[in-house]
Amino acid sequence: MSNVNLIIWGRTFDLPVVFDCYKNEEILPEQKEALEKFCSSRDVIDAAKSAVENYCLKLNAKEICEDSIINIFKYVMPYSLYVRRSTSSDRYVGLMCKYRFNPEDGLAVLFKNEEVYDIGTSDIL
Repeated sequence: MSNVNLIIWGRTFDLPVVFDCYKNEEILPEQKEALEKFCSSRDVIDAAKSAVENYCLKLNAKEICEDSIINIFKYVMPYSLYVRRSTSSDRYVGLMCKYRFNPEDGLAVLFKNEEVYDIGTSDIL
């Protein structure tokens, strides 16, 4: 497991990277490529912030008690990256986050080919 240093939503994080593979399997070149392209897609990572804010507001409006989120880190805190093994040419990287409203399952922001693909619990990976 390695770490990457990323600026996510204006804050610097040193995130461990977890590759989807069994103990004795090698990391696929496609997985390495997915991580490299994701890490260089700063605009996509920044743009995901509004999608995460909308997700939080949609599911937890009563608890948030505001029309907009001023500090996303009050509710969501990135803690790792997950690079999924794929049988297709698609590249999948999950930004794994602690989530104030679901501490057991957390929150995952799944990127497919450097675009936000899905947001939900870690089950989406």
